[in-house]
Amino acid sequence: RPILETVHKFDCRAAVQLNHIGQDAASFYPISSVGGVSNRTGRTYHAAAGFQIRRVVRQFTNCALRAASVGFDAVEINASGRSFIASFLSPAVNTRRDVWGANQLGRFRLLLEVVRGCKKAVGPDKAVGVRFNLIDFSPKGAPWSEILRLIQMLRIAGADYFIGTAGGFDERVRGEALSLADFAALTNAIENLK
Repeated sequence: RPILETVHKFDCRAAVQLNHIGQDAASFYPISSVGGVSNRTGRTYHAAAGFQIRRVVRQFTNCALRAASVGFDAVEINASGRSFIASFLSPAVNTRRDVWGANQLGRFRLLLEVVRGCKKAVGPDKAVGVRFNLIDFSPKGAPWSEILRLIQMLRIAGADYFIGTAGGFDERVRGEALSLADFAALTNAIENLK
């Protein structure tokens, strides 16, 4: 709390990032949207069961509540890189056939539930941000139209701000780098969302 008090004394705001590292976790039973072997840890990770996914939603919500209760002004949900949530968002990775991935809305479901839970936990006076892979460097990655739809749905779910990152989920999906013109076009499309 002393750090937060000092930050607030200078009329600044403080946020904490919430993350579940998924397949790269140093745990007995690492989970992801689908099973496989991590090339970073060499460990087998498992496709999360429905009850495990619901527990992750509760864990994010509880962490957001705790962060708000000690004085953080915002929580940022990490759904980028190789995170657990990112593994659900990417159509190149998430090949599930259940409610957590059978279609576009299924792939969005986990992140939307986390955002709704966190926003409810922190209340209207605190911000909820989302960091996610804006560009998926994979031929099988999400097209821009899907990314824009996700952003619209996250706004409805209660997200107050976004931080977009560029890159694929992991080494299983390879793609080509995009030009600055591609990034500029996407930025303009996001700014024009209504």
